[in-house]
Amino acid sequence: MEPIAHTYFGWLRFTHDSDCRRPQWEVDYRLDDSTLRLPKGHSCPELDCTHHDYYDRLEVRLICRSCTRAFKITGEEHSWAGTNTGVLGYGQAPKKAAGLWLYPGEPLIQELDAEPYEYLVSAKHTEDLQHEDVIGTIRRARTNRGKWFFEASTHPVLHAEHRTQPFLWNTRSTGQLGTTTAAAKWIAARQQQQEGTDS
Repeated sequence: MEPIAHTYFGWLRFTHDSDCRRPQWEVDYRLDDSTLRLPKGHSCPELDCTHHDYYDRLEVRLICRSCTRAFKITGEEHSWAGTNTGVLGYGQAPKKAAGLWLYPGEPLIQELDAEPYEYLVSAKHTEDLQHEDVIGTIRRARTNRGKWFFEASTHPVLHAEHRTQPFLWNTRSTGQLGTTTAAAKWIAARQQQQEGTDS
């Protein structure tokens, strides 16, 4: 399971021309497991090398037939996984609780209909969540006896250069919160307290 920051941040989007009338990507890929490496020969640390002078190549092609913009990505030694947005942890609609928006990450167990392990919390609904939109996080935790509950954090300090943990949290819940809604209410209350202090 990847950190939730990997799910939402650091990804770049392919852009269309500014005057594109129907921006839509057509995506195709090609796998070739017998591409000859040139110049012939390679140095392989594996004593029982099976690929010799060949390697696996992946090519991904994106084109827009409207603005004719095109991209081609090539790579080797790739990994491949076909899944859905619930398992990927990205692409699902955020859910609303206590007036806040909860953006789900990956589930703890990679199964269909499994609950997300962690949520990023924002005060606004957006299709392009940014670091500065995040006001808190909700994640699952377990007691010493194995009972699941939720813990919440808020008042982030941005630490964006750290790829896996871009946030440091000034305030964390101390009790065991039974639901994501309870955790969202806890964050909302701390936000209101902060706004009252700042005003």
